[in-house]
Amino acid sequence: MTSNFDLFFPKFSRESASSSDAERRVFDILKSYAQTSSTTTAESVANEIDVLYPTNPATGTIDYMTLEHLWELFVGIAEQIPWTDSAQDKLVEVLKALRDLPQQRSMVIDHWEKEPVKIWADIPVLPYVLSDGVETHGVIINDESEAEKQSRIRDLNFQGFAARLTNAKIFDLSRLAVYRIRSVLEDDADYYITGYDDVGTHLDVNILPAQVWIDLTSKLLYDLCQENGAGAARNDIAGGKHWKGAAGFSRARWDFWKQKLDEIAENDKAKEETRKTARKMKATMLAAEA
Repeated sequence: MTSNFDLFFPKFSRESASSSDAERRVFDILKSYAQTSSTTTAESVANEIDVLYPTNPATGTIDYMTLEHLWELFVGIAEQIPWTDSAQDKLVEVLKALRDLPQQRSMVIDHWEKEPVKIWADIPVLPYVLSDGVETHGVIINDESEAEKQSRIRDLNFQGFAARLTNAKIFDLSRLAVYRIRSVLEDDADYYITGYDDVGTHLDVNILPAQVWIDLTSKLLYDLCQENGAGAARNDIAGGKHWKGAAGFSRARWDFWKQKLDEIAENDKAKEETRKTARKMKATMLAAEA
C-alpha cells in the first residue's frame, strides 16, 4: 500500500544549518514521488538529484555537509512515512538508482577523508547519517506525553527504513535489529534506565520495534543466524540479561527468540494485542525457515 502524505521539511542535525535551494528542490521531488498518484520512476528521480549536486568545478570536491543534508532529507522523510507503507520502498529504490547511475564521478569530500569516492556508487556519508539515527532512536522511556508518542512513531518508521536499506544491501544495519529484538526478548524492564517497572508495559512498548525487523527482514536474519552464515562469526552484538550464548548471530539465539515469543504469547501481564503480535512474529520466523 502507498498512501498520500502531507510531508514537512525535516530538521537538519546541525541546528544552525539552513536549507539550500537544492535541498528544497530535492524535498519537493521526493515529496511528490512518494505520493500514490506519482508515476515518476526512481531512475528519473535519481537523475534529477544527480543534476542538482555537481562537483565544485574549481576543486573537484563536494562538501561533507552537502551530502549529510541530502541523506538527512531521505531519513527525515522516511520517518514521516508509516513503516508498513510501500512509500518507504520507493525511497530505497531512489537510493539504489543513485548507486547504479551510469554517470559516476570520482571526487574528494571536503572536511572528510582525502581519498576520492564515487558519487553516487559509494553512497558516501550515508552510513554516518544512519549511525547517528541509530543513536537518536535509542531507549524507549516511560513518558506518555504527546511528544514522546510522536517520537515512538518516528522511531518505528526509522526502523522500517533501516530494515529496508539492510534488505537492499545499501547499508547493513542488522545490528540494530538485534538491539531492538534484544530489548524485548532478552532483557527485563529496568526502571532506572527506562522508567518502566512492570513486565507488561515493558513488553507492550518494546515489542513494536522488534516486530518491524522480524516482519521486514526475517529471512535475512535467519540466514545470518545460520552457523555458516554471514553473521555467525560476529561478536559485536552482545546479548541481553537472559541470553547466555555467544554475542552476534547464531541459530541458538534465533531459537531462543522464538521461545521467548512463545512465552510472551502466554503472558497475561501483556496486552492481548502484544500477545497477538508475539504469535505473528513467531509465525513469520517459522516461515523464514521454510
